[in-house]
Amino acid sequence: PWGAPTQDPVLSSTGSDASLSMTADGLEAYFLTTGHGAPNAPNNSIFRATRPSTAVPFGAPTVVPEVLSTSSHRDVEISDDGLALIYTVSDPATRRLRVMRTTRLSRSLPFAPPQPLVEFDTTGTLSGVFSATTSRDGTEMF
Repeated sequence: PWGAPTQDPVLSSTGSDASLSMTADGLEAYFLTTGHGAPNAPNNSIFRATRPSTAVPFGAPTVVPEVLSTSSHRDVEISDDGLALIYTVSDPATRRLRVMRTTRLSRSLPFAPPQPLVEFDTTGTLSGVFSATTSRDGTEMF
């Protein structure tokens, strides 16, 4: 059922791009990159691209300033409604990955300051939780 894969010329960069996550309506895309002018390359930063309709390409990606960190991000997921962002980030103090969450009241507003999901601080591998994803209804994290 799949056609040949193609590279998106707007979202792709000359750096390392990973962990694309989209809202259910397909209008917002979040991903990790060391490209697109990432301010802390070679560490990944979280970028966002939007479009007014799925019939048109995404606009140029921009960094998500509310979650910008000098530490490297390892995963990112936007909720279906675009109101919650969950990601992992390296914590230099513990040398582990932490699961972080931030929310906003509307997609037209910035995200609130991110908060660690401390219940995941002692789970996962020796280096922490590398990747986190939530169930569609938001009641479980995997």
